Amino acid sequence: MEEEYENFEEQTGLPIWKPEQKGEKLEGKIVSVKAGNFGKQYVIQILDDIEIATPSHKVLQNRLQAADVGDKVKIEFIGLEPTRIRGQNPMAMYKVELAKKKKMPS
Repeated sequence: MEEEYENFEEQTGLPIWKPEQKGEKLEGKIVSVKAGNFGKQYVIQILDDIEIATPSHKVLQNRLQAADVGDKVKIEFIGLEPTRIRGQNPMAMYKVELAKKKKMPS
């Protein structure tokens, strides 16, 4: 007896924030942290039902080290900074503000 399957459906995955213009901002609540191919990706809930992942840029990962699930975050793309090593891609620079989730007294 042959197994039956439903129709194929396209899988799109989680959108990744890709700022291009200086001053672009992402603001919301961190709902999860995932291990990506190039480091951590923080999943930010920006509206009730919309989630977007951060890129795995080293500067951004460094700025988000203290972030935990449940914290609120504001990220601003500052622009690209040339590297000192010839042939490498410029570094994406970010300003990050973090509002830690208050701990409930026990």
